Amino acid sequence: ESITDAIYAATQTLDGYRICEGGSDPDLSTPGRSSIGDLRAEGNACSHLGVAYTAIEEHHDAIEMLNRSLEIADALDDEAGRSQTLGKLGNVYFLLGEYTDSIDTLQKQRSSAQKMGDTAGEAATCGNLGAVYASLNRHVDALDMFRKHLNLAKQLGDVGGQAQTCCNMATSLEKVGRHQEAIECLSQARNLLKHISDHAGHAEAAGRLGR
Repeated sequence: ESITDAIYAATQTLDGYRICEGGSDPDLSTPGRSSIGDLRAEGNACSHLGVAYTAIEEHHDAIEMLNRSLEIADALDDEAGRSQTLGKLGNVYFLLGEYTDSIDTLQKQRSSAQKMGDTAGEAATCGNLGAVYASLNRHVDALDMFRKHLNLAKQLGDVGGQAQTCCNMATSLEKVGRHQEAIECLSQARNLLKHISDHAGHAEAAGRLGR
């Protein structure tokens, strides 16, 4: 299925709910106006549209759909849906270069993941926050987030995630002149990648060590 087909299908689904509601979005402040099942399905359709619009770089349309999905998740007290949507929104803001909004949104996602005890979700968010901070040349903040991601990845047994974060940390360490620590991170990444037979990643880490 192409991205265009996905957008069409999700739009048709969303339009169906709006026709049932008299041509507008449901009033979420009025209990009982829409069934929970209808709202959940509408929220899913908005989320899928947000992802599809992001893929074709229609970022403002993506934000509109994801904000609607977030509104529905809040109305349904759907913490998992809220967390996932915040992550998607944070990514769109990052792609637009709206880094402050991206950080604020991802911090909310991190809090949501912590509330649910979602270690994998929190780990991913910490990694994404690190990437945003690095893009802003806020490498001290980036390193803080990367270390948090590394610790969570260790808890999860995510060797690939640990290796990637070590490489990310090495880049930020190099930017702030902490070259010996960067070398240590790259060595750690190379050793980790040996265990999962990631030859390309191992070669990249080895190449950076040889510079």
